[in-house]
Amino acid sequence: MEPDCRYSEKPILGEDGNPIFASMGDIARATETFRKQPKNPKALDVLNAYRNFRLNCIRTSLSLLRKASPPDKVLISARLKRLTSILRKLRRGQKGAVNEMDDIIGFRIICQSYGDAVAMSSRIANNLNASVKNYLENDHGAGIGYRAQHGIVKFKQPFHNSSVTVRFEIQVRSWYQHLWACWCESHGEQAKEGFPNRANDDAATQDLVATLRECSHKIAQWEKANPSQVQTELLNFSDPYNIALAWINNKKMVYQFDVFGHDIASAVRHLNRLESQMGLDPLLLVGVANEPSLRELLMKTHPRFTKNKGDLNPKYWMPQAQPV
Repeated sequence: MEPDCRYSEKPILGEDGNPIFASMGDIARATETFRKQPKNPKALDVLNAYRNFRLNCIRTSLSLLRKASPPDKVLISARLKRLTSILRKLRRGQKGAVNEMDDIIGFRIICQSYGDAVAMSSRIANNLNASVKNYLENDHGAGIGYRAQHGIVKFKQPFHNSSVTVRFEIQVRSWYQHLWACWCESHGEQAKEGFPNRANDDAATQDLVATLRECSHKIAQWEKANPSQVQTELLNFSDPYNIALAWINNKKMVYQFDVFGHDIASAVRHLNRLESQMGLDPLLLVGVANEPSLRELLMKTHPRFTKNKGDLNPKYWMPQAQPV
């Protein structure tokens, strides 16, 4: 199946009637300005316009993802990298422009078992000609035990009268690996980035690093011994164009969602509005069926959508054979 590339973004025009960005060179220049001056209005306009362009590449990405034949039961979600995250990455030493980043658009695939995750990563590599970073066998560079596989996929997207090469990232995790990553991230950005200043960390931080690593190793041991065992029941995945958006209502502190079905264009516009105008962090879910399914899925896979934040504690979800 050839990817559907018809849904390219129309140029976003400024007040003078000219496109906010007309070339990838514009993105590179805006990136360097943004790196040094994060509040520069012209740079922000250019980078937000490029992010809108990338949002409208989602349909192409879904067409490609379908070729990888996801398991019957799986959760697929997508997110657009926020400017705050882009800035952190640039200041950590990311070279090149924003349009050269692999994960401006990122998909996450959560599988029911370790075996499903390994098989899915293999299909992504073989069917999508993706380059895959394998973090399953070795610790992540951060040294805290992150375990997953990341595939980087490239394709050509229409742009003005030509086309440009864009990339998107696909993270593949088992359910246990996913919950471990959520637990790790709940300790803050330092935990997520592997405590880069660990030499100066206090005893409590060193203990946390040891606990995170020990937990990930126990998960790894259990999964290698039980590769086919279902870790949790996920939903049937059948239609890669059936999508929904979920987000937290900050005033009521409850989550809300809208199901868009095949209307990807409306979902993209709504996602952009939630993020840019309301300052929210929406999650795009792929292949969902209806409201009850969404509710059940979010409670299982995204603890920030649950009222009991204690659910992130590994004692509630670690394999029983390997208690923490």
